[in-house]
Parts: sequence; structure tokens; C-alpha cells
Amino acid sequence: MGALLPKTEFRISGDRSLLAIYGSGVDPAVNERVQRMTTLLTSHPHPGIEAVVGSYCTLLLHYDPLRIGFQELSALLLNLEGTLG
Repeated sequence: MGALLPKTEFRISGDRSLLAIYGSGVDPAVNERVQRMTTLLTSHPHPGIEAVVGSYCTLLLHYDPLRIGFQELSALLLNLEGTLG
């Protein structure tokens, strides 16, 4: 994944979900990034994350706000992105 990808944008989605936006439009590199993050999160689950829903250019995470907050979850995602290379 040597292409320069857009910076991830994090949005609150309801009171228990975080929407990570990895890009817009049709971009195979963005989709690959979403798919790799989905695989990483489902293969190494965090106790505060209840569900991971990947789409073409976004990732929706349902989480338990008593176990992990929005800011902590955003930081976790950024750290995991760094492991993708």
C-alpha cells in the first residue's frame, strides 16, 4: 500500500458507535485499507468493541462506552493503522 491515502476521519455515530471514514469514492487502495483494518480488529478483538462493520470506504465500530471511550477508540484505530505499513 505505497499510495498516499487520505487521513482517517472519525465521527460519533449515535451513543455507542464510531464511524471511521478512510476516503470517498471508488478507490481500491482505500477499500483494501478498510478490509485490512476489519480483519485486524476481528482477529484481535478488544473487550470494549462489540461489533465491527466494514464497508467500501468506512468502518463502523459499535462499542461499550463503559469500557472504552470515543477518544481512546480513535487512538486505538490510529495505532492499528500504523501497523498496516
